[in-house]
Amino acid sequence: MTEDPQCPCCTSVTETALHATVLCPSSHDLWLRSGCQAALPLVSSNSFGEVILNWAEHLTPELYQRSLFLSWFIWFRCNRWIFENAWDPDEAILHRHSKLVVDFDEYTRKIYGSSASPTAPSSRKIWEPPPPGIIKVNVDARVSNDGWIGLGTVARDCTSSVLFSAVCRHKARWDPLTAESKAAWYGLHKAVEYGFNNIILEVGSLVLVNKLKKKSFTLAAVDNVLEDIVFASASLSSIVWSHVKQDGNFVAHHLARLVPYNHEQVWENSVPNEVSSYVLLDFLSMN
Repeated sequence: MTEDPQCPCCTSVTETALHATVLCPSSHDLWLRSGCQAALPLVSSNSFGEVILNWAEHLTPELYQRSLFLSWFIWFRCNRWIFENAWDPDEAILHRHSKLVVDFDEYTRKIYGSSASPTAPSSRKIWEPPPPGIIKVNVDARVSNDGWIGLGTVARDCTSSVLFSAVCRHKARWDPLTAESKAAWYGLHKAVEYGFNNIILEVGSLVLVNKLKKKSFTLAAVDNVLEDIVFASASLSSIVWSHVKQDGNFVAHHLARLVPYNHEQVWENSVPNEVSSYVLLDFLSMN
């Protein structure tokens, strides 16, 4: 919200979350063209929270998800207009909305669509928030054929709020395990830099997690990196090494694929636009 109480998009009424996302004339066509028009007659309260509960009760699960996605994109557009003076056209919003719907369907099928084995694996398939007072840091690495290595990390708290996200690139010839280890060190380093003392460090490599838990290192190059990680974690009040499958590590996975403006790029309390939809997917998958 800005200091001016009027809606910055239509400048006709006082801005509220409900008005900005659903009732504003600037968003009306989006609700019609996206196929979410059935949600509009269910807006019978001035509270956006009560409207969401009403949608959950009366809309099909698919339409409920589509309506939440559209609300989020409209809210994001409004904030871009306020803080960046950039207006995303309806066609761009509709394209992102339809793409996110498809991505979420694929995401949920991967997680819930296959039949579980009698003995379920200990590694989780979805991202879960940490307990109160603990910060979860997810990391991932991308090894490119051209010799560039991308490292991505994101930290979130028990409310799923993003505390920081970061990406950096290195020109190197690391094997995948070494690259994952470098990503783990990078995420831990950023968390310590921000003053966090109770951390869950979550990675997509089970081999890496087992090595860190056992603290059994050799003279291999990757073990030198792991020793650095253990040394850096010694100053923390607590640290837990955690493994999650790629479907639960989407945010860090896609961060590692971004090209920063310089060697490194950091976002405080946010993520770049390119991965913001995956933060939303994580949040929705646990509700």
